[in-house]
Amino acid sequence: MAYIETALRSIALAHAGTAALIGTRYYAAGEAPQAAALPFMTAQRISTGRDHAMGADTGLVEALVQISIVAVSYTACLALAAQLRAALQDYDGTSQTVVIQRVFLENETDLGYDYEPARHSRVMEFRVWHRE
Repeated sequence: MAYIETALRSIALAHAGTAALIGTRYYAAGEAPQAAALPFMTAQRISTGRDHAMGADTGLVEALVQISIVAVSYTACLALAAQLRAALQDYDGTSQTVVIQRVFLENETDLGYDYEPARHSRVMEFRVWHRE
């Protein structure tokens, strides 16, 4: 069974602009190595809603996925955010057998600057409608 998190990872890494900036440094939340090279991204599902019907469930799922960008500078953070938005915003298609009806960028938030270790962060929240 494929998962929406891994499907989004595949889409992002297949995008030339995103891949040029991070290579394969796209991790599940909490799984980035302590000394991971910058920039990198992490992702986690925030919520999941399923469409229900009286006779049977429809198989339509609404997931909110949060992708965090961590970079050495604010400019690098903005550049990666722009590439990720280009890769995912309004995407529809199939990735890793997951049928995605549409991806919407709902929110972007700068988390600011961490002094130890020195890095900038931004969170992007994507609403994803897909089939189960």
